[in-house]
Amino acid sequence: MVVNPEIIALCLSLISQAEKPIGVRELRKRLDRPRRFPLSQAPDLERLLLERARVGEIHEWPPDSRGRARFWNRDLQQCLRNAIDEALLEKPCTLPQAVAKAKPRLPGVAAASVKSEVARLLQSLHGRGILHCEVFGRQAQYFSREWARNISGGECLERAILAAVIDLEPGAGNYVAVYKLRMAPPLQAEFDRALIALADRGQLILADYDGPRPVPAERAADFAEDSEGRLYVGAARAAGHGIG
Repeated sequence: MVVNPEIIALCLSLISQAEKPIGVRELRKRLDRPRRFPLSQAPDLERLLLERARVGEIHEWPPDSRGRARFWNRDLQQCLRNAIDEALLEKPCTLPQAVAKAKPRLPGVAAASVKSEVARLLQSLHGRGILHCEVFGRQAQYFSREWARNISGGECLERAILAAVIDLEPGAGNYVAVYKLRMAPPLQAEFDRALIALADRGQLILADYDGPRPVPAERAADFAEDSEGRLYVGAARAAGHGIG
């Protein structure tokens, strides 16, 4: 059955203006009465819209609860990526936190599907080095480069890394093991400054080192040191303070 080209154009326009993914039956309801196509044409129109989705003119979304196709002018994966980027720009996120942030951006998508999509994206971004991941207890937290840069001093930390590599291996193409790099004096000093700054702002509480002095060189990386030479062995979150 041939669908009137004017109806197809009107439906495409409605999809571009829709506030969420929309199916053929809902499109029919939104058309002016004189232009409403017979319900018998719904399967044909759906097939035509699927063809338009395949060439990128619109985007196909997961079907509704009755298995009927839905369409929107926004791409699901891009909506998901935007939600994750925004969430991680604010602060690190666990998987449940990222799911909660993404759910409103994926209208009509089942909760289980949202969770699997978010988990897949986070793992992909981590695998490609776009996100950092640390496990605290049993909960993995994901960090964006932008958030880490803002917290750690950004370019200062990058300069410290470069200085440490050059100090340890001046020759071009000579590699430094990551564990050695993390313990390098320029990076340890940068870390110590950030830790002390958090304590000065009352966000962290630091535990003093009261052991024997001088500390053996091989244990220097076990402690943070302030500008007056005091050493600290641990840090705890201060009451009323969190991330962000």
